[in-house]
Amino acid sequence: KLARLAHDKMVARGSAPPLSFVAEMRWLDRLIWARKFSDAKELLSQLKSRLPNQQAKKEHQFFSARLHLREGKPELALPIFSQLFKQARSSEKRYLYTTWLARAYGAQERFDAAIEIYQDFTKGYPRAKQVREASYKAAWLAFNGKRYRQSIRLFQNFVARYKKGNDVQNGHWFIAWCAYRLDDFQLASKHLERTIAKPLSLAHGQRATYWMARIMEKRGLQEEAQRFYRKVVDMGPLTFYGAYAADARADLEAPELLLALNTKPERGENRLDIDRGLLGNLIPAKEDAIHLSLPEELPWQDDVLKWSTPKGKRVQSLMKFGFHKDASEEVIGLEGYRSASSASIIYAKARLLYSLGDFDGAYRLIGSTFREELKEGALAEEKEIFHLAYPDAYRNDIQEVAREFKLSTILLLSLIRQESAYDEEAFSVAGAYGLMQIISPTAQRIAALIGEEHFAIDKLNEPKTNMKFGAWYLRELLKKFHGNIALALASYNAGPRKVAEWLDWSSSLDVDAFIEEIPYRETRLYVKKIIRNLMVYSQLYRNENYEFQRRLPLDYLDNINF
Repeated sequence: KLARLAHDKMVARGSAPPLSFVAEMRWLDRLIWARKFSDAKELLSQLKSRLPNQQAKKEHQFFSARLHLREGKPELALPIFSQLFKQARSSEKRYLYTTWLARAYGAQERFDAAIEIYQDFTKGYPRAKQVREASYKAAWLAFNGKRYRQSIRLFQNFVARYKKGNDVQNGHWFIAWCAYRLDDFQLASKHLERTIAKPLSLAHGQRATYWMARIMEKRGLQEEAQRFYRKVVDMGPLTFYGAYAADARADLEAPELLLALNTKPERGENRLDIDRGLLGNLIPAKEDAIHLSLPEELPWQDDVLKWSTPKGKRVQSLMKFGFHKDASEEVIGLEGYRSASSASIIYAKARLLYSLGDFDGAYRLIGSTFREELKEGALAEEKEIFHLAYPDAYRNDIQEVAREFKLSTILLLSLIRQESAYDEEAFSVAGAYGLMQIISPTAQRIAALIGEEHFAIDKLNEPKTNMKFGAWYLRELLKKFHGNIALALASYNAGPRKVAEWLDWSSSLDVDAFIEEIPYRETRLYVKKIIRNLMVYSQLYRNENYEFQRRLPLDYLDNINF
C-alpha cells in the first residue's frame, strides 16, 4: 500500500506514468484478497471510465463479481458470473467462469448446482485438460455438502479413471472419510489401508492411521486400536493426531503410551553442545515455574559468542543500561567462535533474544534451526529448545489477563503462538493487529462492550491491551459453546456464526471428527495447530497431559455473534 501511495504521488508530479490496466487489475486482485473492500470499490469506480476494449470491460465485470463474492454477497456475484460464462467461447474461459460460478453456488450452499456445473463442463469438453480437475472438484463439493454417498460414487469413478497422482491419493482418503461418516467401516478401512500403504506424506499417513485406530475402537477391537494408536504416536507425538492418539490410548488403559512424549527417537549426536551445568543455573528445575530471565552476569556464554568485538561490547552496554529492544536488534549480528557449533551459536543468540523480551525473534530463530528436534524431539531431552519455541511470553501481563477473564494461561499462549508467533507488532493483510490478531471492527465492538473509553486502534499494538481484548473475545466464545475449546478456537478464526452453522450439521460427532470435517482448510489447520500447542505447553510447563474434550455440545448460546 505504501508503494502504491508513493507511485501515485510520482504520477501526480509527472515523474512516472500511470499504471497500465493490467497492473491495476493485479492491484485490484490484492485488494480483494486482503478484504480491502472500500479501496477495491474505489479503484473499480476509477477504472470504469478508462476501459480500453471489450475484453477489459469483461475483466472489470469479473473483478466486480469477485468483490461481491468476497464481501459475502453471492446473490450479486452469480448473475455476473453467469453472463460471463455464457459469453465465453474457449474451454479455458468456460472453465474459469465454471469455477467461480461453483464458488458462488457453494457460498449459498447450493451444492447440487455447483456439482452440476462441473459435470456439465466435463460432458461439454471431454478432451479439455481441465476435465480431471473438474471431476475432482465435483466429488469434493459432494463431500463438502455432506452428500457422502454421492461423494463416494464420484470419487470412486475418479480413482478408477485416473489411477495415479496426488489427487487420486486424496480421492481414496475422501472415500474412506465419507464411508466412516456412514458407518461403513469395511469400505473405510479398505481405502485407509491404501492411504497408509502409499501416503502422500508422513502427515497424510498419520491421519489415515489415526482414523484406522478410531474404526477399530468403534468396532470394539481394543488391541487393534491400541496397536494403531501406538503407530500414530511413533510417527510423531508432537502433532494433533499424536496428541489425540496418546490421549485416546490412555483412555484404553495404556497410560505407558504417554511416555512416548518423553522418548527421543534415534538420531545422531545432540547438535546443541552447550554447557549443561550453566544451562541448569539459567533454567530452574521446578517444572511449573519455568521462566528464562536475563542472565545476571555478562558476558554470557563467552566460549560461544565473541563479546570482545565492537558489536559484542555494544550489545553488552545496551543490555547493562536496560535498552533491551535496541540490544535485541543487534544480537543476530554477534559473531561466534569457530570452536562452537553453528547450532550452539544459534541457540545462544535465541536465548539472548528471549531474555531481552524478543520472543518472536527467539522463536523464529530456534524454529528455523531446530526444526527436526521440535518435530521429533522429546520434551524431557530437548527442553532448552522447546522453552524458546514455546515461550512463557509476556508472563506478568498474560497471567493478569488470564485471572481477569478466568482463562488458562496456556490456552492464551497457544493461541498467540499460532496467531502472531509472539510478535506484538504483527499486522496481517486482513488488517489484524498484534499478539492475538484482532481486526478493527471487532476491536471497536469489544471496546464499547467492556467500557473502554477513548479507544484508538493503535492501542492494539500494546501487548496488554491486545491480550485483554482477545481474552474477552475468547471467553465469550467459550461461553457461547459451553466451554468447548475446539469450537471456540474455530470461531476465533472463522467467526461464531459460521461455526454455529457447522455445529447445527454435526452436533452428533465427536470433537476430533468435527475438527476433521471443518469446511475451511485454514480453520481446520488452525484448530489442529493450537491443540498441538496446548499439548506441548501442558507437558512443558505443567508436566501433565492436556485433557482433550471428546464430545460436542448439543446447542449454543446467543451471547456473541461477531
